[in-house]
Amino acid sequence: ASQADLDKINAALIGSPSVDAVIHMRTQHIGPEEILLAAKLEYDSALTFEQLAHAIDATEAAVREAVPATRMIYIEPDVRRTPAS
Repeated sequence: ASQADLDKINAALIGSPSVDAVIHMRTQHIGPEEILLAAKLEYDSALTFEQLAHAIDATEAAVREAVPATRMIYIEPDVRRTPAS
């Protein structure tokens, strides 16, 4: 994706309710006007499973609103880890 699209996608991810951090993100054009997004995100650890599912849905909606070409979205909730020394 273009840098402008990446910036919009990142802003939508981090601006989504309950997202604490973007751990890792990859995009790929899979068609002229279609972007695939895979992202590993840290969500608020106090969320229940059902709340997390709704938060992921809200994150996907925010990304699609920011960059409509982002049609396929795969989000993996995770926690940030510090690298072993």
